Amino acid sequence: MKVLQRLDHAVDVARNRLTAVEDIAAAAKKLYAGLTPQQQSMADPRLATAIAAAAASGSASSGIQLGRPEGRK
Repeated sequence: MKVLQRLDHAVDVARNRLTAVEDIAAAAKKLYAGLTPQQQSMADPRLATAIAAAAASGSASSGIQLGRPEGRK
């Protein structure tokens, strides 16, 4: 790829990540609003850790594991 194509590609990737983060934030807010205060206090540190991991890696889904099927590494 030529340099201008790489720049366009980098912008597209960043835009896609932003869209994904916005979708995740909207879903998380909706879920959080439905939690009891006790559940919210339990969720706070977990969500903070997941958000920090995602920010550090540049990916919204990094550090968030919803479960692993048996046998997958």
